Amino acid sequence: DTMARRPPADPEEELRWMAQEVRGYVEAVLNSLAANVPK
Repeated sequence: DTMARRPPADPEEELRWMAQEVRGYVEAVLNSLAANVPK
């Protein structure tokens, strides 16, 4: 469940959690962009 999964209360852990979320999102966007660009 997405609502049950919460980032830790520790600020450093929360930053690391957010960084992983952002990194995954950026990688997905870059992958979709790269797939649309003809080589």
